[in-house]
Amino acid sequence: MSPDEAREIGKRMNDVKRKLDALITKNEGVQADVAEAKEIVAAWKSVKLMGTFLKWAAGLVTAGGIVFGIMKGWIHK
Repeated sequence: MSPDEAREIGKRMNDVKRKLDALITKNEGVQADVAEAKEIVAAWKSVKLMGTFLKWAAGLVTAGGIVFGIMKGWIHK
């Protein structure tokens, strides 16, 4: 291998290294975006779960109120 070939290979390797570094930097940005999206999904799941709980609790409170009203005689046939 001649010195010129060795220099050419060295230049190509440096180019590949720069391109890999740029790709790694882009990947880190994508990972940050994915982490942010996961947080948003988790927040929406929490909101959905809270809505489901409130719906369940409202039904329970309503049923309890009706039973209480019947027992007190507030609700007539």
